Amino acid sequence: MSHTSARTVILCERLPRWGALELIVESLGGDTAEFHRLWLTADAATTTPPRGPDHEISGMGVPAPVAGGQSDHADTGITAPTVEERSSHGDMHTPAPVTGERPEHDERSPGRLGGILRSRRAVLISLSSVAVVAAAAVVTPRLLSGEPGPRTGVMFGGPLSGGNGAVWSVAHGVLGGRPVVLYGCQNGTVHLRDLVSGERIGAVLTGHTRAVFAAKIADVGGRATGVTGSADGTVRMWDLASGQGRVLNAGKESGGINALGVTTIAGRPWAFTAGDDLTIRRWDLAASAPEGEVVGQPLAMSPKAIAVGEVAGKPTALSGGDDRLVRRWDLTEPSPTGVPIGGHDGTIWNLTMGHADRRPIALSAAEDGTTRLWDLSERQPIGHLLGERLPNPVKCVALAVAGGTTIGFSGADDGTLREWDLTTAKQVGPPAEGPTSGPEGFAVATHEGRTYLFAGTWDGYVWRFDLGPTA
Repeated sequence: MSHTSARTVILCERLPRWGALELIVESLGGDTAEFHRLWLTADAATTTPPRGPDHEISGMGVPAPVAGGQSDHADTGITAPTVEERSSHGDMHTPAPVTGERPEHDERSPGRLGGILRSRRAVLISLSSVAVVAAAAVVTPRLLSGEPGPRTGVMFGGPLSGGNGAVWSVAHGVLGGRPVVLYGCQNGTVHLRDLVSGERIGAVLTGHTRAVFAAKIADVGGRATGVTGSADGTVRMWDLASGQGRVLNAGKESGGINALGVTTIAGRPWAFTAGDDLTIRRWDLAASAPEGEVVGQPLAMSPKAIAVGEVAGKPTALSGGDDRLVRRWDLTEPSPTGVPIGGHDGTIWNLTMGHADRRPIALSAAEDGTTRLWDLSERQPIGHLLGERLPNPVKCVALAVAGGTTIGFSGADDGTLREWDLTTAKQVGPPAEGPTSGPEGFAVATHEGRTYLFAGTWDGYVWRFDLGPTA
């Protein structure tokens, strides 16, 4: 006999009588009413035929993350953004309609489509042992029902770490064998802290004059190097050991920098930026004087998000922005073209790329209140909707590996951080606890076999979530 509920699988060869179980549960101090409901569910399932092969969800196994780009939105109230910044990253901006045909997205979830990922989250409860099942009734109703509790974050760096305006961008890396977190703020400052302790490393990095919407850490010539992009139109590189920085595009008009991603191509570190001058640019970080070469042709509308990774062994970028389209760029081509693969019904604020069982996937976040999952191994990917459309914009997304499974995260203007089961396209548990305002940027890090999610928030803090063992 088998019965499947939302997050619980109950298997047994023979269902014990309720009267016998009730005595045991009662003697152990358990909640007999709650356990009786579980018993009734199992009893009803004895007449439910097993799911046929046509209902099986095909999918993937253990994933490996790939760094993606960041892109964010408005301000904190501590340091008010300018009108230009609100139009670049704010919830006050509604892009003009896009004319012409565009690839369609699909409102159906991966679970109803047959699935993109195979669920590894089922909780197996054996009723063949009466004692074990009765003991399980002592636990809380939430655990008994198979529903996970909310993830709880800790304020990274403590309550005195704020005061710099919204934290728009967060990145992680290694400095001299020490795991570190880099983040950029509304007031133009960049901060470096120890990933474990949250202690500040060195002085605050200054130079940007407006909000730092993008930050990443790259290995350039064996040195940990921060790369940041700002609404002031500059891209900067920082030697994180010395704290020294330099501007890469001084005196050159490039518009505000909305997002950036870093990757290695043919052994050389590169950065890719999305700017308000309607361009995607690439920067050879190993060059003595990196220049922002325009990739392909300028776009019709401003790109707000970019992510870089690999698809079928090829370095690939995804971009999105005010034209509401997700575009794919083959970075091996001399002059790549951003080919639309699908889209949203509003400005695309953030993208991230990852892998699941060697299959490339991506998440996108948009002004239309949706988070979408893309299987990039498909010739014509479909943006599968995760959960329901929200009444508020979704501003950031992340992919992480925890417990050997890929999970997704999204942060929205309603102040919530949500976790997603990529198999069912359903939200996992209630929104996370800790942050007191909406997430604006994410970073995922692994350290000593555990996975951590870092979230920069509207009210100027960074929160750390321990997601558990990576494998």
